[in-house]
Amino acid sequence: MANLKQLRLRIKSVKNTAKITRTMSMIAASKMRKAQLSAMSGRAYKNLLTETLTKLLGSYGKKLSHPFFESNSSKAVCVFLISTDRGLCGSLNTSLFKSLANDPRINTKNTAFFASGKKGISYLSKLNVNNLKTVFVPEEPNKVTAELIAKQFSELFLNGSYSKIYLAYNQFISTLKQAPVLEQLLPFESKSDLSFSEEPILEPSKEKVLDYLAKECLQANVLQALLDAKASEHSARMVAMQSATDNAKKLADDLTLFANRARQEAITRELLDMAGSGEE
Repeated sequence: MANLKQLRLRIKSVKNTAKITRTMSMIAASKMRKAQLSAMSGRAYKNLLTETLTKLLGSYGKKLSHPFFESNSSKAVCVFLISTDRGLCGSLNTSLFKSLANDPRINTKNTAFFASGKKGISYLSKLNVNNLKTVFVPEEPNKVTAELIAKQFSELFLNGSYSKIYLAYNQFISTLKQAPVLEQLLPFESKSDLSFSEEPILEPSKEKVLDYLAKECLQANVLQALLDAKASEHSARMVAMQSATDNAKKLADDLTLFANRARQEAITRELLDMAGSGEE
């Protein structure tokens, strides 16, 4: 009966765990919907900006240029790693860290790291990287945050501190799929395969319009990475907690079945003992 009592205590514990994970799954699901909508709508804006900037450069050719498209002589590179503050989101962070570690473009000896999210900061701290700075990102990423981050990185690039600046984050694809990516933020990769049908007339000048679009595109790229990372986090946590709930319920059912069998065996033994005592 002692084993049966332990089984009942474990069943109760597993059922309580299932309640907790179910609640966490529901919370993540409620946040996920909003984050996914923001990520998808932000992607459309980013793509439109990129297309407009590409067409503008294609239309004017060599007559128009911008510092964001020009490389410098620095040998150092910079990576902005966007991770999560909390765990319980499956292999989301682990896959991102593994992808970053295996990317041939990154060598920790000449790479400076900026990181948001406690998980990423902890990971980089264990690697003893030479230069690590933290970046605060609110629970709901916004344009103001993206503007501040973009401005900081643009200054570091323009003053020649780094030859390349990358964004490392989880790109949201669907609720069930998120992909780790290492995306070059600066310099912009030149694409002149698109152009307007006619050379546009721009006011106050084509240089000022290009500068505005380039800065806006930089901010949009940063914001989109933050939005993708957040949508990926909530999606992965919802799926992970739902899976944990299902597993806990299955374990509770298995333990209940085992406990019922143990109880029936105990009752059968008691009846046999009583029958044997009666015969004596």
